[in-house]
Amino acid sequence: MKKVGKDTNMKNNFWFRLNRFLEKKAKIRSYGQKVVLILILLFIVTSTVVNLIFTALSLEEEKEDVKKALHKTVVIKEDILLKTLKEIEDNGKIILSQYRRTGTEPDYTSFKRYKIYGIYLKNEGVFLGRVVSPLKKKTEKRYILKDGFIIINVANSFYIYANKSVVRDILDPKKSFISQYEPLFILEKRIKNYKSLICSSKSIRNSNFYIYGCVENLQIIKSQVFSSVVKNATVFSAFFILAMVVYYLIFKNVLLYPVYRLKRDIEDMNRKGLEHVRFELHRFGEDEFAQISRVLEDTRRKILKHQKGMSLVLQTTSKMISMTNDIHRFSLFTVDRLDELIQAEGTVLCLFSKLEKSCAFKVHSDRFLSGNIPVSYEKKEFYKLSKIKDKNKTLLNREGNIHTVSIKKEVNEEYSLFLVSFKKGEKPLEEDINYIDMIVSHLVYSINLP
Repeated sequence: MKKVGKDTNMKNNFWFRLNRFLEKKAKIRSYGQKVVLILILLFIVTSTVVNLIFTALSLEEEKEDVKKALHKTVVIKEDILLKTLKEIEDNGKIILSQYRRTGTEPDYTSFKRYKIYGIYLKNEGVFLGRVVSPLKKKTEKRYILKDGFIIINVANSFYIYANKSVVRDILDPKKSFISQYEPLFILEKRIKNYKSLICSSKSIRNSNFYIYGCVENLQIIKSQVFSSVVKNATVFSAFFILAMVVYYLIFKNVLLYPVYRLKRDIEDMNRKGLEHVRFELHRFGEDEFAQISRVLEDTRRKILKHQKGMSLVLQTTSKMISMTNDIHRFSLFTVDRLDELIQAEGTVLCLFSKLEKSCAFKVHSDRFLSGNIPVSYEKKEFYKLSKIKDKNKTLLNREGNIHTVSIKKEVNEEYSLFLVSFKKGEKPLEEDINYIDMIVSHLVYSINLP
């Protein structure tokens, strides 16, 4: 029941379900591909957030730039408008001169050619061209906007009427510094505030109207967002291509090397056996994979050591029967195997005679004989064991960098069995002591066989 609960918790885990989705649905099973995918998603999210922040910050700046550009455009268009109106006024004076000289009204084509709708002679109350409602109120303004006409007041003597359409080309939004925002240019008699628009206005000199230039806020936002999206798409495409190149040329060989190395070592271990493979990745690094390598190597050694320990126990058990009549050779075989098992510098075994207060026989392991453990250490440990009254005792001692494991086992009323093992560097593990104790117990049993 407990295991089922753990499996259920695992399946309900978000990261487990996400990983399962990537492997089962998206077919992304490689660790490297997952890392690249995460990097790409991280880049998309961070770049999007950063671009949104910068877009928001630059939006106000862009609005100010648009307003300045509108003002600059309006000023230029005002100059062009005044020049156009001056030209119309001059053309009107030409028509009026012809009328006064000939006494006949010019034909309609002359008015059309000069972009004039009609001329009202105030003193004479006469309309030349097409008739419109005359300007009744006296004004000091030279240019008047009224009823879809721009009226040119010439000294309050006569008025030249021009249709607003004559300035259509001047108000063309394409002829501006910000045509990409599709601005709107209009003539208005009053200043108006539009919340959804960014506007700039300019009062036409000596007139009753203004020239307006406006751009929709939404148009600026759309343009900025579109520009940001294009930049993001361009950068993302470049990053994606670069990521793929880096992945295949560098990433797989650098970051994924530890994964492939661990995988290869594990496969070799399964194929060749524990004793023929070592995990050595941690010798060349300190990252998480190196730590995994260290754990795997420690586990491999423990398992291998346990196997050797159990093998030694079985060997001593089987040797007891075949070597019962040659206890000396059996003891020598045992101490050599103990050195190999616990990585000792040497082991000495003594069958101690209680009556003679000396060793009836003594064996030294090959490592002890070829090593440099002082003989005084051996004598000192045997002396300690001989003075112990307990039938069975284990002593742990250290001198310098040498650790000593000394064990006394009662054989019978005449003999005790002493075993001393010397190990440099690390302190003997508890499992090492247990192996030694177990092997010595087999020796005692072997000696007591009839």
